[in-house]
This record gives sequence, C-alpha cells and structure tokens, in this order.
Amino acid sequence: MRAVTYNRHNKKIELKDMLFFIKEKWLIIVVVAVVCAVVLLVGVQMKERKAEEDAMKHGELRGVGEINQTLTDGEKSSIQLAKSQEAQLNAQNEYFQKSVFMKIDSYKTGNIVINYNILFSDIADTSVIATYMDYLNSNAFFEAIEKKLSTNLEVQYVKELISGFQNIIDTTRYYTNFYIKIVADTKELCVEVAEAARAVMQEYIDTNITENSGYTIRVTNTEYSEMVDMELYNKQYINTNNYYNLQLMYNATVASFTEDMKLVFAATDEELAENPIQDEAAEPVKISVPFRIKNAVLGALIGVTLAVLGIILSYLLSDKTRKLEDLKSIYGLNALGKLEQMPFVVANTSNICEKHQIKQLVIFGDIATECQEKLEEFTNIMAERGVQLTIAGDVLSDPNARGILGGFSSAILISHNNKSTYGKVEKWLEVCSELEIQVAGAVSFQ
Repeated sequence: MRAVTYNRHNKKIELKDMLFFIKEKWLIIVVVAVVCAVVLLVGVQMKERKAEEDAMKHGELRGVGEINQTLTDGEKSSIQLAKSQEAQLNAQNEYFQKSVFMKIDSYKTGNIVINYNILFSDIADTSVIATYMDYLNSNAFFEAIEKKLSTNLEVQYVKELISGFQNIIDTTRYYTNFYIKIVADTKELCVEVAEAARAVMQEYIDTNITENSGYTIRVTNTEYSEMVDMELYNKQYINTNNYYNLQLMYNATVASFTEDMKLVFAATDEELAENPIQDEAAEPVKISVPFRIKNAVLGALIGVTLAVLGIILSYLLSDKTRKLEDLKSIYGLNALGKLEQMPFVVANTSNICEKHQIKQLVIFGDIATECQEKLEEFTNIMAERGVQLTIAGDVLSDPNARGILGGFSSAILISHNNKSTYGKVEKWLEVCSELEIQVAGAVSFQ
C-alpha cells in the first residue's frame, strides 16, 4: 500500500497560542533568568576577589576560621543552604541505590493482587473493614512482613512495594472487599513479598475473628503477571524530577561561591572552630551593592531573552498537536469538537452519523485517565440517540485495542492536545487505512 504524505506546513500558527505557550513555560524562563543572573554575578565577584587577593600582600596565609569570620551573613547563609542541599542529594542517592521501587520497569511491572472478601451474617459493618485497612497501612504490618522476608530489605523499601485499597462499602449488602497489591522488579521478590503479606494479614485476621464476630473472610490472589503501570511511572518520575531540580539548585548555589566561600564550604567543623588570627594588614571587603544589582538585572534580562527565544523555537519545531483545527487542515478530518464542549461534540457526531447512516462507532487514540468520565458521558448520550460507541484506546501500543478497532467500519480519533504527536496521528490513520476503516472525525481534550 502506498504511504500517504501529509503536509504539516498547513498548521496554523497564531500569536495568541504562542503567547499562551510561552506563559505555560514561565518556570523555565525564571530558572534561566536566575542562572544567567548568578553567572554574571559570579563573574563580577571573581574579578573583585582577584583584586582583593592581589591587594593582600601579607606574609602568611589566613586560616579557614579567619576566612569564615570575614564572610557576610548572606555568604554564610548560602554555604549553609548548599550543605543542606548536599545532604538531601546524598540521601536521595542512597534511596535510589536501595529502593526496589525505583528499579521497577513501569512498562513491565510484575504484580500480584490479594483479594479479601468479607462476608457478613448481617448487613456490612464499616468498622470491620476500617480495622483491617488501618492495620494494612500501619508500620506494624510492614515490619511484620520485613521479618518474614529472606531478602535483606528495610521496612521503608518494603512499604513502597505494597499498596492497599478497598471497595466502596454498601451497607445494604452483606459483603465487601479490600485488596493488597504487590509490585516488584522480579518475579521471585514479588512472590516472596506477596506470600509474606498474606501470611501477616492472615495472622491478624485469626486474632480478630471469633465465633461471635459476625463475619468471615475468604482470601484469593492472582497469579504473578506483568503490566504497564502508569501510576508507578508517575511516582518514579516525580522522585527523579525532584532529584534533578534539587541538583540544579545545588549547582546554582555552589556556582555563586567566591574562593573564600569554597574554602569554608569544604572545611570541617573542627577547622572552622579554630581561633582566627586577626590580620591588621588585610583590606576590608568592599561591596558595591548598586553595581551588583545592576549586573543581576542585566543577567536576568539576558536569561529571559534567551529562554523566550528557545521556547518560541521549540513551539515552532514541536511535533505535538495543539489544536483540533490542525487535524482538520492537515489530515482533512471532520473536527467534531473538544470533549470539554460536550454539546458541540454530540451535535456534530450526531449529524455525521445521521448523514452516513452510522449506528456503531469506535473511539481510539490517546485516551487518558482524566478524560474517561467525559468519554463515558459521550457514550451514554450517543446511546440515547441510537448510536453505539465503543472505547478502544491506543491501537499502536495495545493489541486488544487494535482488535476492537478491526471490528468496526467507522471510527472517531481522539487526540490529547499538547501530548499527542503528529507522527502518532499519522500512524493511527495508517492503521485505519490498512483495516479499511473510515475515520468519521476527530475530537480532542485539553
């Protein structure tokens, strides 16, 4: 089949959208401005310090304790900040080395789920499941699991591998459930932790259930399996991103140090406690505050200019879809509207279905968690109008979604603004072409 070539130059570039994109990147602009201001200040300070060193023509070197006494309060605060940031970085490095959670491949996460089905002799008692959930989230539960493991794993790292959740309790029924989910980077560890968790919880159940308790508990668990876990990916991303942000701040702090500040920063507490020897020949440090403020402002302006130019360039070269209208102009798709504007989407879809006598449609593309509720609403409304909508998902990464798509003759493409890419859209359309499926239109969500 001959590949279809699309002209992406048909994208509309509007000043309003570009300005909004720049506004979204305000943090990058601030960081670049601060870094440029710091760099310029450091250059000025280094020049001043060199002049001071040349002026100090005394016969013996100053001790670290004496140097520390000559620093300003602001310089001492910067040193303390750098030491605090360094300690946090060391703690984070130790965490990354020891944490099994951070080593798990989120696209191939090993997991086991243990299901606890509570059957009541009378209507469900909310206090019963609350007791077990409190224990499940307590340190005593994780400490007991850690003692049963043959693997040398500290409690805080065991805790990351286990999560508990419960169903909404319906007090008009006679049963309810709660679950324990275990994830790990290997099958062996996942099975071992799951067995330990089940044994610990069973011991707790045995101590709580008596003949007069009014309920019984049935326990089942799934076999070991591997899956894509986006919740785990997000947690790993947040931990890693926090580390890099802290590293960036630490580097910026240390980069602002003068030579004397570097000596004090590297010194031990014993060296700093040495009695300083007063050097009467030393010249007092002269600081021109207005001059430094001027350089800081100049550096910040340079940083803002560079950051904005870089953001504009990234906007122009970005492969991400930004507006539904671009899908219409580039690929000739019917723009059915944004999910956030449900009446508009429903009206356009109904018109298309009525015009082409379509009774069944499949929705495929980037379907994120935050749009599930809107899609269900969309599905229900169209069902009332005699059109059955089926949600498939991403047909590129999910074989099941591709199988669902193949069972329909008409489809609606869904795009996530600022996240879906044009390359991905073109591959979706290529799949539809291969399966001889007519794309009735496209919707988007923000």
